[in-house]
Amino acid sequence: MLSIEKSFMKRANKFFIFTVGITVAIIFIFYILGLMIDDFSDFSKASINDEHKFKLVGLFTYFFNNGFILPFIMLILAIIPIPFLYYLNMLSTVFSLGMLIGIHFAYNFTDGIRLFLGFLPHLLIEIYSSSLMLSILYVINKVIISKLMNLFRKKPIKMKPIYIILIDSIKSYILYYLPIVLLAAIMETYVSPLWYGFLLSLF
Repeated sequence: MLSIEKSFMKRANKFFIFTVGITVAIIFIFYILGLMIDDFSDFSKASINDEHKFKLVGLFTYFFNNGFILPFIMLILAIIPIPFLYYLNMLSTVFSLGMLIGIHFAYNFTDGIRLFLGFLPHLLIEIYSSSLMLSILYVINKVIISKLMNLFRKKPIKMKPIYIILIDSIKSYILYYLPIVLLAAIMETYVSPLWYGFLLSLF
């Protein structure tokens, strides 16, 4: 069990580092592209504060969406025997956020720094929670692909029974993923607005 946990966390850390790298690259790309924009008159400034801040409904909504709805969608993609298709959801999230921050840097560098620092604590926790889910789905997707490939092999590769894979996945989901999602929900609902307000008071 310990070796399974080590491999699970190692995969999650790799997904985390890779996703953070992509996010930074997207921010930089859209910062460069934003410098080419001459007219920002139609550009609306983003803010971390919203109608759900400091509200229990915001906490519940975030936890339900990211703890159950999003993993279900990613699981559907993982069942399709195409490697890393389940990563598209995470990619679309960091792309839109990276684009937003990058253009803000180009529009007003100070606003960009403020927005980036305001998002950073919650963003890192959210990326890591998604990386944990991606680590779970990696195994499920790999098993499905291997089972399918065995149909065309003369000597099928022996693998763990699918029910053991599912049990390990459910354990990882409950013990690792859901607690981090709850932490991310608390961060977004209660901590991030206070942190962003503090940044506004500084500069």
